[in-house]
This record gives sequence, C-alpha cells and structure tokens, in this order.
Amino acid sequence: MNRSRALLIGSQIAGQIAFLAVMPVLTRVFEPGDLGIYQVALAAGLILQPLATLRLEFVIPSVVTSRELKRISRIATWSQVCAGIALLGVGVAGALLDESSFAASATMAAMIMVSYASMAIENAYLVRDRQLRRLAIRNVAAGLIAAALQAAVAIFIPNLFLLAASILVGRLIAVLATREWGGKDRRDHGTDEHLPWSARRGMYAVASGLVSSASLQILTLYSSVGFGSAAAGYVGVAQRTASAPLSLVSQALSQYTQSHLAPLVRSRDSSLRSELVRQTRSLIPLAIATTVALSVLGPLLAVPVFGPGWEQAGWVIAALALPTGLQLLIAPATPLFMMIGRERDLFYIQLMRLCLSLGLAIILNLMTGALLLAVIGYGIGTCIGYAVTFVVLVRVIPRE
Repeated sequence: MNRSRALLIGSQIAGQIAFLAVMPVLTRVFEPGDLGIYQVALAAGLILQPLATLRLEFVIPSVVTSRELKRISRIATWSQVCAGIALLGVGVAGALLDESSFAASATMAAMIMVSYASMAIENAYLVRDRQLRRLAIRNVAAGLIAAALQAAVAIFIPNLFLLAASILVGRLIAVLATREWGGKDRRDHGTDEHLPWSARRGMYAVASGLVSSASLQILTLYSSVGFGSAAAGYVGVAQRTASAPLSLVSQALSQYTQSHLAPLVRSRDSSLRSELVRQTRSLIPLAIATTVALSVLGPLLAVPVFGPGWEQAGWVIAALALPTGLQLLIAPATPLFMMIGRERDLFYIQLMRLCLSLGLAIILNLMTGALLLAVIGYGIGTCIGYAVTFVVLVRVIPRE
C-alpha cells in the first residue's frame, strides 16, 4: 500500500477507534429512546451538511488558479455562516413556539452540520496542497478530542445537547491546531481554469450531496417513524458502529484519491480513467474483509460491547455489512464526478440510490413489519446504487 495512503488510513482509524470507544459509555448512560433523539439530530446535521459547504470541498483540490481558489474560499465561508444561522433560527422559532424538543434537535443539528462542514473545507486545502501528513494529524486529533469530550459529558454531565457540542468543539480544536497560519499564498497550477465553478454546478452538487447524505441517514430517520425512537436508537448505534469507522477510512481514501488524481484532472491527463480503476481494484480485499468481519462480529459482540438490551443492534450491523463494504470500495471515487464537472450525473445517480434503498425498506416493512427485514431491503437498494455509480463514473471520464 502507498505510504501516503497508509498514513491517512491509519490516522482515520486511530481517530475513529477513539470515537467508537465512547459508544459503550453512551449506551450505558442513555436509554435507547434518548440516544435515538441524538442520533436523529446527528443524521439531520449530516444530511444538511452540503448546504453549508455547497460541496466545494470536492472542487477545491482540482482548482487550477489561485484567483479562482480565493473566490471559492469566500463562497464556502459565507455558505457555512448562512446555513448555520438559518438552522439556529429554526431552533429559535421552535423555542418560541414552546416546541422544546424540536428546538433542541435543530440546535444540535446546526452544531453538527457546521462542525463537519468547516472541517471538510479546511481539509480540502490540505488535499490540494498534498499536505497529507498535516491532514493525518488533524484526523487523529479530531477523533481523540471529540471522544474525550463526549466521555466526560456522559460521565459527569449526561446531556444530549452537550454530546453534539463535543463534536463541534473537538473538530474546531483539531482544525485550529493543524491549520497553517500566516496567510500562505497558494500557488497556481496553471493559467487556464477549464472547469470554473458556477451556480449551476453548485446547484447540482448541493442537490446530489443532500440526496447522498439522505441515502446514508434515511434508515435511522425511517426507523424512528416506522418503528419508534427505540428502533432508531438500535439502528443509529448500529450504523455508527458499522459505517462510521469505515466511512472515515473511506474519507481517508477519498482524500488520497483526490490529492493523487487532482493533478491529472488539472492537466487533462488521459491516464485518469485507468488510474481510477487501478486504485479501486486495490481496495477489493479490504472491502471483502470488512464485510465478513461485520457479518460475523456484529451479532457476537453487540451485548458484550453495548450492554443488555442491545441484541437487535448486532443483527442490524450484520445486515449492513455488504452495503458498508461496497461503500468502502466505491465512495472514495465519487468526488471525481465534481472534479470533472459532472455534478448533474452524480445527482441523478444519488437520487436513484435513495429511491431504491428507501423504497425497498418501506416495501419489506409493509410486507413483514420486521425491522431487520426493512434494514435488509435498505441494504439491497444501497448495493445496487453503488454498483451503478462506479459503472457510470468510468464511462463519463474523458478519454483524452
């Protein structure tokens, strides 16, 4: 494995292990219903993240000129500010209407959305400059600090609101500690910006991001509606356990892929397609090992890890094993759609995946009324969606 890729993966794994280590503490302090409320807020914040970034974190690495980079940076900053204020405004409105639970959820979602959005944009600058060592340190720090803060909250001040605040504070500290200060003037990588960012591209990028986030988080939200808050707690914990470490590994792979392929995009190198296929093929053994491990260990370790009453979460983890493995394999490549200006194609593919996964979950729920079978239906739709995504991406990459 390439040393840079191994460094990023190792940093993500270390940070996420720390973040996951606090989960048994949370499940023993909070009831499934209470933790389900937090999981719904977490899901909502992640779904709304593209509104805060405009998906510019995937455009920044392939920007050619410093002038265009400064323009995009200003847009990214204001989009985060406006999105955060808007969602906090929703929370204030809920409080004025005496909807305390709704107000708290909106406020937690705002903190989570801004924390993930700001770090995504800051990471994109490091990816563009190929400062992978600094990026790896940030990945570890974000996980360690957030985990420590959440553990302290659970032990000393059990409060769902403070759990969300822990994520925001942890990521903020990690970014500030690893950010380059002194106003570095990032260099040009050429003189011709052949794919300038536009409002039209941004519209499709945001739409695809919202749909993608919804596809990943909709199972928790649907479980809350279709089966109750306790089911949302089981599913939310299972998804976080199964996919959070893998999504962060996938994020590390995505960061490496972007930093490696961005020069090929900027120079319009004809080897872009073959290099993408080669990198994806190298991940197959890891994806298979992950799928098998989740399928076997999920049911076996649910009760020892999470405590009595969490057996259902183990079976949900096993049901999500295959879609999680495919996410690990395919997700690192999807930012390339935006790097080559094919946001519209990505939007329609993500919409198809959302409709398939949610539709099959609803159908199996109506037919059986069983939570586990609804999760399996969601997994089948997700697998089909990821397979179609890669096929389309390979076809739309320019040959020359």
